[in-house]
Amino acid sequence: MFERDRLRASIHVLIRRLLAATYILAIPVTSEAAFVIEFAPSQTTVTSNGLDQRVTVDMVIRHDGSPPPAEFSGFTVFMGDTGPNLVIDSVAETDFDYENDASVKQSRHTGLYMLGASSTTQQHSFGSGSTQSLLSVDFLLDGSVNAGVFDLNLTLHDVTTGTANNGSLTSIANSVTAQNGVFTVLNATAVPEPSSVLFLVGTGILAYRRRKAKHRVL
Repeated sequence: MFERDRLRASIHVLIRRLLAATYILAIPVTSEAAFVIEFAPSQTTVTSNGLDQRVTVDMVIRHDGSPPPAEFSGFTVFMGDTGPNLVIDSVAETDFDYENDASVKQSRHTGLYMLGASSTTQQHSFGSGSTQSLLSVDFLLDGSVNAGVFDLNLTLHDVTTGTANNGSLTSIANSVTAQNGVFTVLNATAVPEPSSVLFLVGTGILAYRRRKAKHRVL
């Protein structure tokens, strides 16, 4: 009887350990991305001037100093629709000399922008722990926007390493994350017209003279 109870207890312990191990294996393991793609935060705040504005913002890639990959051959990123008052007009190469022109396209159905660039026969080295510009992006801000915030929601489609000409392209998307940002429009402080300033000054002088004259009469 005692041996049977001890065997039963051992079986229960074994079952609990197996369940615990199964639970641990079921937990998704995530690793920190070596690369982060985002719009340069220092360039996404502008002041409204009441006119249509063209604002150039760098889409940058940051490396956290992790081990390889330290080079890439192409990338594609999606950005959410920002509405009719803030649109992407064009993109251009900056720090990397891509063999295939940098491009931007907007879907008529979803409004999503697809931004990307690539090279067919070469890779682009990336300094460990550095920040470089993937593209310069020209935004068109409508002059009717006095103040507001636009969400710059980025979704990574793919980043590749290797070269397409010999069929060695490999996705490194699991080492890259796309970080959302905001485009902020500040309301300019109203500055009075010169004629208004002169009027205020003249009115003040006249009021001072009247008070002085009244004081003399008394």
